[in-house]
Amino acid sequence: MLHRFILRFILTLVMLAGLLTASPAQRPAVHAQNAPQKYLIVSPDEFADVLADFISVQQERGFQVQLALLSQTGTAKEQIKSFIQRTFPRPKYVLLVGDDEHIPAWPFTTSASPSARTDLYYTTFDSGYRPDTILGRLPVHNETDLVNYLAKLTAYYRMKEVPPWEQQISFIASDHGSIASDTEGQFEDIISAHTTPTGYSGTFTGHGGSIAPIAGGDRLFPVTYKAVHSDVISAINRGSAAIVYIGPGKMTTWDWNAGPFLTVGDVQAFDGPPIPLVLALAPDTADFAAPVSMADAWMLNAQSGALTYVGASAGTINITDRELAHGFFNTEFSDFSTPLSVGESLKTALYILDEFFYPGTGAKTEYESYQLFGDPSLTFRRPQGARLTTPKTYLPAGWGLDFTFPVSVMNPGETTEAFDLTIQSSAEQVVSLNTYFLPSLSPGESQVVVATILLSTDYEVGTSDHVTITAIQGSNELIKTQIIVTLQTFDPSISFPLLKRIPGTKPHHHLAAAVGIIQ
Repeated sequence: MLHRFILRFILTLVMLAGLLTASPAQRPAVHAQNAPQKYLIVSPDEFADVLADFISVQQERGFQVQLALLSQTGTAKEQIKSFIQRTFPRPKYVLLVGDDEHIPAWPFTTSASPSARTDLYYTTFDSGYRPDTILGRLPVHNETDLVNYLAKLTAYYRMKEVPPWEQQISFIASDHGSIASDTEGQFEDIISAHTTPTGYSGTFTGHGGSIAPIAGGDRLFPVTYKAVHSDVISAINRGSAAIVYIGPGKMTTWDWNAGPFLTVGDVQAFDGPPIPLVLALAPDTADFAAPVSMADAWMLNAQSGALTYVGASAGTINITDRELAHGFFNTEFSDFSTPLSVGESLKTALYILDEFFYPGTGAKTEYESYQLFGDPSLTFRRPQGARLTTPKTYLPAGWGLDFTFPVSVMNPGETTEAFDLTIQSSAEQVVSLNTYFLPSLSPGESQVVVATILLSTDYEVGTSDHVTITAIQGSNELIKTQIIVTLQTFDPSISFPLLKRIPGTKPHHHLAAAVGIIQ
């Protein structure tokens, strides 16, 4: 419990420092209020024609897209990096098109991996190792590979109906004796804090008398719930918003239990919907040296496989992998006002690891080791429901007083819908909250609800509280939209609020708007 509190506190500091920036939503209307973010594609010349439709898709999503061919950038890694660094405005995302026979990776060395390679140094523009932009790579070898990947990615972005499998998620743990219990415990923390409250579920129910809960996702644990190879294959072929694996690994296997392992051959045979995110926190599964690594197999499955794959190109440490998973989900589920991209969540999770988990030595090796394959701007969850807006996300509030603020609820769908609006506090103090029912909103119609909170006098002056506003569409508990408002309390008898300034952050001189998710 203390560990989870510390991580959430760290995440709050990161958010207040402005390290989390909103990614483009799936539809351009959400981003109309902001200047387009730059999306740079670096590609061999022979792929230029194939990329035309993908460029249109990214423009539809609100990006300013620039295609840079190797005939323009140069083919050496130093030349390509220099081109990326000179690009103005600085791109939010960079996509390298081609495996490292087309665009070379950078060498780095660890004690476990003396000749590893990384894409990190395409994104570091000073002498440090923290990236200045977010990069993904398509490990394609030829035009056919690229056509197949872009077809499944484009289908995902242009998907009009959200299929049931988008509300499924699977967690795969190892049965390795020294790490099994800790890995399962980390997954249970993530499931309890993030995926269960969000309405995710699974289908795996256990074997041998063990009963695995399905709320929050599949617990594919070979120790506690006796998960076997066929259970993993079934869950993946069913379709999931994300597949998360923590455990031992090699270039061509996830060594998830005593055997049989999940292999490149298994991945190449998948025939289910493409998985938006495969988070493989294990050593070596994205090693550039492998003719076909696990990352390659997931990405290059023509009809199935993955849309993004996060994996290591070198050896990793299990405790670090677990902390990275915790940081990723704490980031990804920190605020539902705008979905964060896979690239943003990975970047922030690595920052948390670097700044707080390894404050003395830093997480340089982890930055180098973990690669992102696929479109780095992709968001792996597709919540539906109301669009929520509130004019203020940071509010000084007097304790002991009624506190009100407006919340606009809009129905962005194509049919008339009912919505339940609830307000929940993350604090332990007693807070009086409200529940609102909007019985009928026509397509495009919005209604303003005045939310009221009574802050307990048990709050200390300067206390912060995160208040979550949730809209649930009718009786469907799986369709939710959330935004978070931070309240900071003061003594109303003092004429000027004595706001507690968190070290390392700037005082709040203005109040930014929060916008919910349109789906």
